[in-house]
Amino acid sequence: MNKNHFVSICLSAAVLLSACKKEKSGDDPSTSPSSNKELTILKSSEWKVLAKQSLQELESVHGGRRGTVSFTTQKPDELRWYTSHATAVNTSNHNELILNIRGEVTINKDLKSPSYGGAIKGFAGNDVWKINMGESASQVYAFKNDQMVDLAKNREGQMKYVRLQPATDGFLNNSETLGNNYVTHFEYASQKWKNNTFWGNNFISLRHNGKTYAIAFTRFTSANGMTIMMESDNRVVVQDPQIPSIQTVHYPMNTLKSVPGEYGVAIQASKYGDNVFVIFHSHTASNRYGVVKVNLSSLTVQTVQTPEHVVPPVNAASLILDNASLLEVDEAGNLYVVEIRSENMNAIYSIRKYAANGGNEVILKEQDLHPNTQIQGLKWFNGKLHAALINREDIPDGNPNDNSFKMMYHQQLISTK
Repeated sequence: MNKNHFVSICLSAAVLLSACKKEKSGDDPSTSPSSNKELTILKSSEWKVLAKQSLQELESVHGGRRGTVSFTTQKPDELRWYTSHATAVNTSNHNELILNIRGEVTINKDLKSPSYGGAIKGFAGNDVWKINMGESASQVYAFKNDQMVDLAKNREGQMKYVRLQPATDGFLNNSETLGNNYVTHFEYASQKWKNNTFWGNNFISLRHNGKTYAIAFTRFTSANGMTIMMESDNRVVVQDPQIPSIQTVHYPMNTLKSVPGEYGVAIQASKYGDNVFVIFHSHTASNRYGVVKVNLSSLTVQTVQTPEHVVPPVNAASLILDNASLLEVDEAGNLYVVEIRSENMNAIYSIRKYAANGGNEVILKEQDLHPNTQIQGLKWFNGKLHAALINREDIPDGNPNDNSFKMMYHQQLISTK
């Protein structure tokens, strides 16, 4: 699989640099790895380990890193953690861990090429769909039961791929402009596209009760504020003025409600029933986070948290929205943020909670994790906060100056008690 298939959370420069560093003799024995015993990754009594595994990799001058491709619910009762190992030249050793609400764990290692686990994975009846990114940013490969499917079989409504995210019955493709935008929905069951268009920017999209919604925090216009929109059945056909035989079809979205005001830059959303919690950061300070609660039934809007907290440096970027993130909001509107700082070229992680009723606290401290442990994803699932941990252990081979690096990646899925 091409390295561009490796859709992971972007890490800080400190992590990238440390990934190429080989241990030398004389390193601090308190942090020196050992292949003869299992590492204790979690050192907190407030969290518990739900699943764990150790995967050995042989790395070279091409570097290497085991990273999270997806950490999200693939069904309402299943949390999916999909990882793979990537170097500068290829991606390999795909691994899928699934946790259900009963606490049962399934690990899949024999994932077929070229579909593997799927950066996005969905279901339609007995069919399993997988979506992977292609060699370029605008290319996508789709698989149904591990067989490649032509997404352009029913071309009407298909638009340029810009930003993909999973949906309950397919996946969404979002444009990113300052004015005219679209949210196209590909439905697994019918294998058809629907291109939903609207005017606005800075938005999140989602599926609710079989409909596509967009919530836009539009700004830099005469209509600054929040707009809630839903797909319509108003089919519009537009002919190319130069070539009449070429047509495009779109469905303008209906505006359900507009709320004037200044919010911020929408980052992602978490949905629980009719409620959608949109995480945003201030227009003036990217490290000040806020949360808005939108009820899609009553169309009521409530600012749960204003962007007044100055948080330490965080890394909240994700290449597929809602597929793996270092931010999360629970059903009560509490915000969780993975904080990352650099010390001696090493990245050090912790988790901070911003309570909906005010105040904040660190709920997973830096000292609660073994050195070299990364937090690669957060997800609220089954009434608890879950975190994906990966520890990179250098296994000494007696040849510190060669170009062979034996690494053990310890993965642990943990949750609050």
